[in-house]
Amino acid sequence: MTGEDDWKRSGKENFDKQLLWVMQRGATLSVEQADFLREARRQAFRTHGNPPLHPKPMTNAQRSMKADLISRWRAGLDDLQLLGILSAESCPWFKLKDAKKVLDKDALVRVVSICAQLFGREYADAILEAVRRVYEEAGEEIVVQRRLWRHPFVHELGR
Repeated sequence: MTGEDDWKRSGKENFDKQLLWVMQRGATLSVEQADFLREARRQAFRTHGNPPLHPKPMTNAQRSMKADLISRWRAGLDDLQLLGILSAESCPWFKLKDAKKVLDKDALVRVVSICAQLFGREYADAILEAVRRVYEEAGEEIVVQRRLWRHPFVHELGR
């Protein structure tokens, strides 16, 4: 079965459900942007088919839309810093409850999880360091313990 068949059978429907889910939570996309993201996802299915196909190259319009989306997402993260500055300085117009409306726990955990999953230990370590500082400032000490990965061959030798 080809990746294109997989896309038509279940991929498009699943992606559309994911798009709807994030848009119901406040994400905004134009119809054109949603179509672009859907096409980008479809290209991923092409690379997983049998035989795998190369993704089609982006058009100039698609490159421009990708750049616009990346810029918008980056600006959104930068905007959050303003909320942090105002809330941290006890601004009477922006209280902690306002920050929680934006940075609710579930949304924040999803963003942190995405970073750790996409970028691995480098980001996970930075996240752990930020958490460690919060506890340290509260007068507590936390210790992060990692299990060492055992190579199967070494594990067999140790028996």
